[in-house]
Amino acid sequence: MKKKIFLIYGGLSSEREVSVETAWTMLQWLSSFRYDLILVHIDLKGEWHLKNGNIDSFEELYFESSDGLETFVKIARSEKAVVMPLLHGRFGEDGTIQGFLETLGVPYIGNRVETSAISLNKSITKSILKEHGIPVVNGTTIRKQESIFSSEDEVLKKFIALKFPLVLKPLREGSSVGIQYVGREEELKEALMAGFKYDDELLIEEKIECREIFVSIIQRGKEVFISVLGEVTVENDYYTYQDKYSNDSTAKKMLASLPEKIDKEIRELSARVFSVLGGRGLMRVDFFLSSQNQVFVNEVNTLPSLQGSSVYPYLLKESGLTERDIVKALIESAYLE
Repeated sequence: MKKKIFLIYGGLSSEREVSVETAWTMLQWLSSFRYDLILVHIDLKGEWHLKNGNIDSFEELYFESSDGLETFVKIARSEKAVVMPLLHGRFGEDGTIQGFLETLGVPYIGNRVETSAISLNKSITKSILKEHGIPVVNGTTIRKQESIFSSEDEVLKKFIALKFPLVLKPLREGSSVGIQYVGREEELKEALMAGFKYDDELLIEEKIECREIFVSIIQRGKEVFISVLGEVTVENDYYTYQDKYSNDSTAKKMLASLPEKIDKEIRELSARVFSVLGGRGLMRVDFFLSSQNQVFVNEVNTLPSLQGSSVYPYLLKESGLTERDIVKALIESAYLE
């Protein structure tokens, strides 16, 4: 009997479309393997739909069927199966789907519950990394409730230790969703109100002049493989959602040319981040490199986009891995402790 592999995608987060793109890419990568593929599309209502993986077009990924969550649970628990939870953002990278699969006793690829939940929360991630001596950008957090029930002066006190300009980020969103720049104190209130549309808690950091450096990590058995370093040139102030996924994007990926000492430092920090956060299977770590060659961890992504044009697979391929290597490593990660 062929092993069954479930591809779960779609979902309810702001990164739903990225998830569908990742599923389409993974479907192509799996085509050369002898697996019984089952697609699991979670629609915008949270309903589960099942279908075999024999489809011919991207549009077919948006199917609906009479087979739902109960059918998934029955098949996944009764047969030899591995689940690929390809859900980006909330309800996918936050530990919720991982916890559900844990209760079913079904093997799944990638990071476990705690790592997923911690890493999606930018503030908790920063605190843990800082405790382990890993450099992060100076910042603070503010809750929506604080903002509503405090005077403007009280709110501003939160930012006394920070220097403008600032970067405002929703605490639990990925793919650069909801990021804003705040150049002056007078712009802060409006920016906070806009940010709270995405999350009830926001991370505020000092904006630094820097290059953004990306590192892809994949676990191959007991080996934690660190990719070559990359960066992206963009026309905007930062690497936006549109830069990452739009067909009209002018962003250009390239390998990062860095002094050997800096290259080594970033690679070593990447391995430490993976270890400190209890990584399993895969991770992308984003760094800031200041004009003074200071290195800071910016963000951690426990399920980076696998879309063919995305940074994560690009850096692994530039490091000598094939799509087949990536798939094999990911499936093996389902059985790692």
